[in-house]
Amino acid sequence: KSISPSCKEMLLEKMKEIEAFNASRVSAKARDHGEGSTSTQKEKRARCYICKTRGHVFWKCLNKQKKALFKKHKGIVKPTFKKAAEKVKYPENVHVITDYMIEGTSEAT
Repeated sequence: KSISPSCKEMLLEKMKEIEAFNASRVSAKARDHGEGSTSTQKEKRARCYICKTRGHVFWKCLNKQKKALFKKHKGIVKPTFKKAAEKVKYPENVHVITDYMIEGTSEAT
């Protein structure tokens, strides 16, 4: 089967359009390595859980290497503080003074 000249022309135009679109996008590898400057609106509002700042997501974090070094030194034991338990002694009986009348009693009706 052969393709008509008009169909070939349409396919060539579509291929050029696709190539132009792909060239304008940042490649996935460049984006993952932080080389691309494009970021979505969602990424601009996002908070990085590595450095706790807004404006980028964790895979674009510049502090990722620092975090890796921190994990190596994580073996250092931090001092722990024990909270002193406060014991409160409550009375067994509580007496309450009231200023109201109960319905159905002889004094309330």
